Order: sequence, then C-alpha cells, then structure tokens
Amino acid sequence: MIALDTNVIVRYLANNDAEQAEAARALLEGMTADRQGFICRDVVIEVVWVLEWFYEFTRAQIANLMILLTATRSEALPLYTFDQKLARMEEVVLVESAEGSA
Repeated sequence: MIALDTNVIVRYLANNDAEQAEAARALLEGMTADRQGFICRDVVIEVVWVLEWFYEFTRAQIANLMILLTATRSEALPLYTFDQKLARMEEVVLVESAEGSA
C-alpha cells in the first residue's frame, strides 16, 4: 500500500497543471487490489479545504469528487448518509431515522 499526499490528489481533481495532473492520473488509475492507495484523514481535510478555498469548488462538487475518489474506486456504493442534501446525488441513499419511519 502506498500513501497519497494532498498535492497528488489536488492535481488529479483540479487538473490545473497538465504534466502533474497526468502523472497523478496515471498513479491513481494504476491502483489495484494488490497496489492500493491510502489517503489519511488529514489529507482528505486538506484536499477539501484547498478545493473549496483556493479553487472555489462548490461543496456539492467536492462531495461528488470525494465520493468518486473513495467510494467509487473501492466499489463501495451506494453511499449511505443522514445528510439530505448529499442524498440528492446519484449513488447516495438517505438513511431514515427511527423517528422518520414511525
């Protein structure tokens, strides 16, 4: 397993430097069950911050990209959430609370 840094993920998602974006794409798309990538929580937080504040991505765009990067690549879909706005996205299912089902 290899660890991925914020700048690799940002280059892949923002595609703002053609050469680095291509290298990041090749690295990420080359991941397999035998050669997995690890993204620590702190890197995810930093990626979200950079995309939102520096690149001015909307929260919906960021959520979609993070789902694509993590859940989709791991074939871990659908994503279940209590977040009603997030649940509007394709491949996301709203978890109903016990209160809501009564």
